[in-house]
Amino acid sequence: MSGITHEAVERYLEELQPEREPLFRRLERYAEEHGVPIIGPVAGRFLYVLARMRRAKRVLEAGTAIGYSTLWFARATEPWDGRILTLEADPEMAERARKNLAEAGVLDRVEIRLGDALASLRELEREGPFDLVFLDHAKEQYRPFLEEVLPRLEPGGVILADNVLRQGKVAHAPGPEDDEMTRAMREFNAFIMSHPELETVIVPLRDGIAVSVKRET
Repeated sequence: MSGITHEAVERYLEELQPEREPLFRRLERYAEEHGVPIIGPVAGRFLYVLARMRRAKRVLEAGTAIGYSTLWFARATEPWDGRILTLEADPEMAERARKNLAEAGVLDRVEIRLGDALASLRELEREGPFDLVFLDHAKEQYRPFLEEVLPRLEPGGVILADNVLRQGKVAHAPGPEDDEMTRAMREFNAFIMSHPELETVIVPLRDGIAVSVKRET
């Protein structure tokens, strides 16, 4: 058990997934072999469907890694030429993502910005408005990043945040044994669930994905 769902349920959901292109499978194998955290095929499909539902034309992603989730967004928004701006702090990861996305033929619609995600966002004062924002970077930055980007999110726009359940650790009573990421996620979850501009649900998928919609009025 992962701490959120049974392994048998996770395997069942993976086996149900429609056939995906070979590059997705290759990136999944690379991530497993090299210990690179990615969202995986079930959560990837979830992001894909949400981007389709929103018909997102402008996507902002914090945390590119090898470009796996970026590729899901690129495929989802392909029919209407959607654009993705993705922020990555690690130069090696950014370069690997660039090669993967070039191989996928989507690099003409993806811009990779190198640097700390929050600092990069603050430098991009004129970027936006965004239809969809995905947080999957330094957990202690989730709240300040959300506060910074929210004014640049379209009304009805979606903010997604990964790893919000921390293998179920956030459900335990706070204590001295909590690590920094668990504390950050617990505080972030409380923040978004009570935010007056957002309507939020936390989906216990993979490591927990928060889905927030910006109120239109």
